[in-house]
Amino acid sequence: MQAFYEKYRGQTALLTINIGDSAEKVKAFMAEGGYSLPVLLDTGGEVARAYRVNGVPSTFLVDSRGNLAGYYPGLLTMDVLEGLTRKLE
Repeated sequence: MQAFYEKYRGQTALLTINIGDSAEKVKAFMAEGGYSLPVLLDTGGEVARAYRVNGVPSTFLVDSRGNLAGYYPGLLTMDVLEGLTRKLE
């Protein structure tokens, strides 16, 4: 995700969501891994419930109009993320 974020920053929006962890725990994880991508803290699970997340990781694609364009459970490679992004163009 970090590599995708760095490569497509300014062209594609990427938002990660952490479900249930404290801000301190997420901040420590991000610093330890050298991550700089944005993270939404879903400490109460409201976002996860709204999108019916059954497991993590989960990827949701949202088009430029804000419409849900796809859902993909599980880990995604850089190639898969790039392919999915191209479908939105």
